[in-house]
Amino acid sequence: MARAAEAEQPLDAIELYQEMALRAISWRQRKHYRQAAEFLRRIKGLYERLGKGGEWGKYLDALRKEYAHLPALLDELNKAGL
Repeated sequence: MARAAEAEQPLDAIELYQEMALRAISWRQRKHYRQAAEFLRRIKGLYERLGKGGEWGKYLDALRKEYAHLPALLDELNKAGL
């Protein structure tokens, strides 16, 4: 559903991907952290396409701070180039 919204409603797609990423993180397993990183990469691309790279940076910084106690998540974000 989020992919379908990317072209026509990118802000809605961002919101959906954020929810999906947070849900994946809540499952507390590395494979889900990888999945969350993929959702976050899609969010990054949408923000960049909208010319809102600054908002993306703030979002990612806040996410990293909130989940600083999850080193496996941070590792997966680093591996994904986030």
